[in-house]
Amino acid sequence: MPQPAVSDPEAGRRIPGFFASLRAARVGLYPLLALWALQLGNGLSQSTLAVLGPEIARSLGVGLPFIALVTAIQGHAATAASFLVAGLVQRRPRRALVAKLGALTWSVASLGVGMVPNAAALAGYGLIDGATSSTVGTVHAPLLVDIYPHGVRARILSLQTGLTQAVFVLPFLFVALVTGLFGLGWRTVFEVTGVVSIALCLGALRLRDPGFTTPDRARHPPGRAGQIAQFLGVLRHLVSMPTGRRMLLFMFLLGGAAFIGTYLNFQFAQRLHLTPAARAILQAFPSILPIVVPVLLGPLLERLLRAGAGRLFVLAALMELAGLGLVALLFLVPAVWLAVAALVAVGLVEVVMVPARTAAFFSVLPSSMRPHALAALGAMAALGGLLGLAETMLSTHLGLVTTGLISLALPALGALILSSAGWTATADASALEDEGAAT
Repeated sequence: MPQPAVSDPEAGRRIPGFFASLRAARVGLYPLLALWALQLGNGLSQSTLAVLGPEIARSLGVGLPFIALVTAIQGHAATAASFLVAGLVQRRPRRALVAKLGALTWSVASLGVGMVPNAAALAGYGLIDGATSSTVGTVHAPLLVDIYPHGVRARILSLQTGLTQAVFVLPFLFVALVTGLFGLGWRTVFEVTGVVSIALCLGALRLRDPGFTTPDRARHPPGRAGQIAQFLGVLRHLVSMPTGRRMLLFMFLLGGAAFIGTYLNFQFAQRLHLTPAARAILQAFPSILPIVVPVLLGPLLERLLRAGAGRLFVLAALMELAGLGLVALLFLVPAVWLAVAALVAVGLVEVVMVPARTAAFFSVLPSSMRPHALAALGAMAALGGLLGLAETMLSTHLGLVTTGLISLALPALGALILSSAGWTATADASALEDEGAAT
C-alpha cells in the first residue's frame, strides 16, 4: 500500500518553541481565551438541553423524538445561518465582531427558555440558539489561524480542542451543581446559564480581527458577488478537489450520528437510573484529562503537518474509528465506572482527531475560503442529520441500544473514506502553493 507523500523536505527540522513563536509574532493567548469564553457560554445552554432532556420531555409532555427534533432544528438552523455568517466575513474581516454578536444573542435566548409555555416555544429556542451558534463553527477556527503565525497553527488548533474539552467539563459540572446542590428546575437552570453567558461575553470585548492572510487574500479577492454566489463558488472549489470531495462525504455520513448524545442521556437515565446531576458529572469528569493532552500533542501534529497534510487525515480517520468503537461500548456497559472509562477514552481520541482533521483541511484551502468551506461541511453534516432524525423514529420499535448502534455505522464508513484523503491532500496542497507562486 502506498504511503502519503512527504511534501516538505524540511519536515525533520526542530519545531520552534511555542511561546518563542508567539513572542516573535507579538501575539498572546488572549484571542484564544476570548473565543473560548464565547464557546463556553454556548456550551452552557446546549449542555443544559442535553443533560436535562428527559426532564424537559416529561415537563412538556413529549418524548425522545421531540427532543431529538429540537436538536435537529439547532443543527439545521446553524447550517442555514452559517451561509449568512460566512458571507458577512468573506468580503470584510469582521469575524471577531460577528462572533461576539452571536454569543450575545444566544445568551439572551437562554434567558427566555425558562418561560417557554409549550413544546413549540422550545423548538423556537432551538432555532435561535442554532442560528447564533453557527458563529462558533464558521468563524472561530479561521480567525485563530489568521491571528497566530503559521508555525504554531496546529498547536493553536490543538489547544483550542483542549479548551473545547473544558467546554464539555465546566457546563456539565455547572448543571450538576445547580440541579444537585441547589435543586433548581430546568427552567431556572436556563435562566442562570443565560446570565453567566452574558458575563462571559464581556470578557471577549477586546477581541479584534487582524484581517485575512495576505497571500490568500491576494489570490482570492472578495469581489462583489452575492453571498449565495460566494458559497457556491467555494463549494465548486471543494468539489473540484479530491480531498474536498472526501471531506464533504465524510461530514454527510458523520451527520448520521448527530443524536448519539441524546440517545446516551436517555440511556443513562433509563438503564443506569442516573439523576440529572449524576448524568452531568458522568459526562464532565471524563473530559478533564483530555484537556492537557493537546499541549503534549501539538508539536507532533505540527511535524505531521509539515511532513504532509495526508498524514493528518489518516490519523484523524483512525481516531474516528476508535472513537466510534468506544461510543458503541457506552450503549452496552452495565456499570457507571465502565461508562466513565469509555468516556475518558472517547475524550482522548477526540482531542487528537479534531485538530488533526482541521489543520489538514485548512492546509489545502486559501484563508478567505475557510469560513464558507466550514459552512459547506456543516451543510453536509446537517443533511446527514436528516438520516439521523429518521433513525430516532426507530427507537420506539427497536429500543435505544439498537438504534444507537445503527446510527454509528454511517460515520464508520465516512472514516474509511476520510482515510483515503491521505493520498490526495498532498497534491491538493501543492496545487494551492503553485497557484500562489503563479500569482
